[in-house]
Order: sequence, then structure tokens, then C-alpha cells
Amino acid sequence: MAIVLPDGLLQNPSSGYVRAWLRSQAEVLAVVSIPQEAFVPYGTGIKTSLVLLRKRPAPPSRYSFMARIRKVGYDVKGQPIYQRDEKGQIIRDASGEPLIDDDIEMLAQAYSRFTNGGFADQGDELFSVPQTLLNARPDARLDVEHYLPSDRALIEQLKAMGARRLGEIADIVTQKDDFRNAGEEEIRYIAISDIDALPCRWSRSK
Repeated sequence: MAIVLPDGLLQNPSSGYVRAWLRSQAEVLAVVSIPQEAFVPYGTGIKTSLVLLRKRPAPPSRYSFMARIRKVGYDVKGQPIYQRDEKGQIIRDASGEPLIDDDIEMLAQAYSRFTNGGFADQGDELFSVPQTLLNARPDARLDVEHYLPSDRALIEQLKAMGARRLGEIADIVTQKDDFRNAGEEEIRYIAISDIDALPCRWSRSK
């Protein structure tokens, strides 16, 4: 089965039961991240992913295919986007038809090679994830961005440097608090909104 799902179902903690049910019924063969603008011309800007599943029981796979579509061939108004050469001229096929600029066919070919055992990781846009990692927990996340090779490499590097989880060195507060009643007592905390995701650092201290 191939189905387009909102990314919220693939990543939100509150939707963990959906992912657990999916895993109990089917094997996750592939997840392909779709650009947020893909469905804007049709009335919605919700971020989605294409999920390929195989009903259980089935011979288990060692890896799942993951990829990110960057170009869908049209803009947010639904107007086609064509391939262009270095001079900005539209590239045409043998019959003179302009070539649509998307990477969907390339990803389809990559998935075909993957199913035939000839797939090699190509960075954050196209990679595979071990089933043992993908199914570490029944409710584990299924979104592509959670398994990017660059992020996994960074985590391994941090482990090698002796880095510890935030929960080991600080109390993680999940509920709101009113600091106005603290008086003159110093309050030290890091607001999630102050954390820059890519460099993994916070912009100011409290």
C-alpha cells in the first residue's frame, strides 16, 4: 500500500498509537518526504509524506528506503516549472516538449534499484535506515527528517565525545510555570524557542 499521510501522524508523540498500529499490521518499506508546497495549489499547506507499506506476514527487510522530494514540477500556484540549462533556456525533449523540473522519476528509479539490492546511500536526500533503528519502539517516529544521516552522524560524534542527554544534567519541565512568584530567587532555564536547531546551541541564557 502507498498512502500520503500528514507528518503529524509520523512524528507527534500523541500519534504514537497510530504508528504502533501501522507497525503491528505492516512493514514500512519506504517513507518519502513531500515538500510542504506540494498541495498548496489544491488548498492545503500541511506537510506530508508518502509511506509505502507491506501487509504482514511478509519476509522481513533489513532496511527501509527514505528520501526527500525537493522539486515537484510546479510552483505554489500550480504553474509548471521547467528544466533549464546554464543559459536559462528551457530544456526540451526530442519531440520539442519542455521537460518538467522534478526529481520524482529519479527517486522512483532509486527505489527500484533499492528493491533489487543495488541501492547506495547518497546523503540526506536519499538513504536507507536499518529496520532495527526504525522499529526501536512501536511508537517510534517515522518521518524522514528524524533519520537524516547527517544528524545520526552528529549523534554518534557527540557520544564519542562523552556528551550526555539533557535529561541527565537538567530537569526537563513540560508544564508551564509562573515565575512571577519566585521573588528574588535566581531562575536558570533554557527556553526551547531560544535553541537554534542546526548548530544545536541556544541563543541566550536565562
